[in-house]
Amino acid sequence: MIRTLRALQDRVPLRVTLVAALLLLVTIALGASGATATYVLRGYLISRLDAQLSTTTNQVAETIRKQQQNNSYSSRTPATIPIPVTRGTTSAFLWIGDAAGNVLNTNIDPPNNEENQGEPDTKARTLAYAEKLAGQPITVRPEDGRGFRWRVLMTVAGPDLVIIVALTQEDVDDTMPQLTNTLFAVDGLVLAALAVIGYLVVHTMLRRLTLVERAAQAIAAGDLTRRAPPAHPDTEVGRLSAAFNYMVSQIEMAFSARAASEYEARKSEARMRRFAADASHELRTPLTAIRGFAELYRQGGGDPAHIIGRIEHNATRMGVLVDDLLLLARLDQQRPLEMAPVDLLSLAAEAVHDTSATVTDHRVELRALAEEPPLVLGDESRLRQVVGNLVSNAVRHTPAGTEVTVTVDTAGGSAMLVVADTGPGLAPQDAARVFERFFRTDPARTRTLGGSGLGLSIVQALVEAHGGEVWLDTAPGEGARFMVRLPLFQPPHEISTEPAES
Repeated sequence: MIRTLRALQDRVPLRVTLVAALLLLVTIALGASGATATYVLRGYLISRLDAQLSTTTNQVAETIRKQQQNNSYSSRTPATIPIPVTRGTTSAFLWIGDAAGNVLNTNIDPPNNEENQGEPDTKARTLAYAEKLAGQPITVRPEDGRGFRWRVLMTVAGPDLVIIVALTQEDVDDTMPQLTNTLFAVDGLVLAALAVIGYLVVHTMLRRLTLVERAAQAIAAGDLTRRAPPAHPDTEVGRLSAAFNYMVSQIEMAFSARAASEYEARKSEARMRRFAADASHELRTPLTAIRGFAELYRQGGGDPAHIIGRIEHNATRMGVLVDDLLLLARLDQQRPLEMAPVDLLSLAAEAVHDTSATVTDHRVELRALAEEPPLVLGDESRLRQVVGNLVSNAVRHTPAGTEVTVTVDTAGGSAMLVVADTGPGLAPQDAARVFERFFRTDPARTRTLGGSGLGLSIVQALVEAHGGEVWLDTAPGEGARFMVRLPLFQPPHEISTEPAES
């Protein structure tokens, strides 16, 4: 039985189960209250009927007692006994007899008239039966089985006298069915109204659960941004919505992290493939040149000194490329650098001085805006490479007559290095990829301007290894500004050994 109820509960919707349980409880309560009310009312009506029986019996017995005292009572003259109970509509019955069952007086006129139907059963009108009852009212059925039941009280009024008073239970037998039918009708209306109202209330209360269900369906369909509507946290639905939204947020974060990881993996794989292809291409160019000049030298053609010079030039170029690749590999592995306080202004001054000495068709200037030379914590040789790459990049990729300005300043606890030029600038699509490895603004990958396309990639890797950042501000026709931000060196404070003054 329990398994059947559990299986049925698993298949029936929750709102139907709640309404059915509510109706069942209310039905039990109404049934219990109705049965109690019926029982109490019936007892009250019967007790009132018994009181009438007792009053009537006492009146008859008192009359007989007075006649006996006056010696006017005789069993031979039963008609002299007054009848205090009038018989109008077969609702009252009085019978006075002796122990043998002989009728001494009655309110039936005539006593044995066949037309008097529905009278109480008088087969037990004996003195012994009356003594057995000891004055307790009983309920009997009519002799002919028709009509209402009677409430009968038998009393022994003397040595040879029995008084029987009976009142019909017509009021009781009429009232109780009417009350029962009324209770059934009212209870039915109450249950019907309660079913409708209960369903609407439960439907309203469970509406938020429906919204949670719809949110779950949307999430299952792939919309991880969907959330259940919030509710009061003190309610069950509110706590469920909060837990559900937290779970979905965790799932969304996990999927986002996974998607980002997959994207980064694909991006890294594509970058690695492009890097391998570019590295192979960059190495193939000097290797091809070396092999060509070697064959030319073996065949005895050309100036040997020129051929050896070209071989040496391409070998040097290939060595620089390999060194750059090794440096990027070390930076990718996050190998530790030799950190020490470095004067950024001195590095910028050296780079400007060296460039001005070797380049005559560009104007390179240094501007120091900081009151004191900014100190940064880093590897001096690598930071020198950063400044040198930025300055040489500005000179190499701008036409003759371009002004290049190197500015050193401090801002917000950081050292700022800005390398700006007045050249043609870069297009937005080129500026977005300028820090990619082997990237050149020349789509044909020409080598007329020199360089391997790794200079700015090395700058970005070195700056990030020092805890800084580098970015480009440029527009076509407005020049380019490469800006580097590095954290300033914070010297440890000297600890005073003197006792503190009180």
